[in-house]
Amino acid sequence: MGRIFIHIGLAKTATTTLQKQVFPSIDQVEVRSLGVSQPRTDRQSPEYRLRIDAINSGRTESARKWISQIMKANCSFLISEEGILVSDSHADWRSKRKNLAALVKGVDYE
Repeated sequence: MGRIFIHIGLAKTATTTLQKQVFPSIDQVEVRSLGVSQPRTDRQSPEYRLRIDAINSGRTESARKWISQIMKANCSFLISEEGILVSDSHADWRSKRKNLAALVKGVDYE
């Protein structure tokens, strides 16, 4: 069974450096779908959009189905997003944190 790695980087803690320099060098067979791509554009992967929309909105059903499929295929993946702990026009950080917890409930994550 796969595992989810969650990296919630606060602003000014080298999150962008990790996303640009470190995470792309991780074996994509071992750890799939590495979250936001830098530089940040509107053309993020559909999988990233699915997860971040679930975190912002609380509508997690589709994203949980996708996660379940990935986990059953024995794949791991990384969610890396500094916007989770930032209030914005989508939701406040407390709601996003709660939605993230609902998204990964019942699966192996760190």
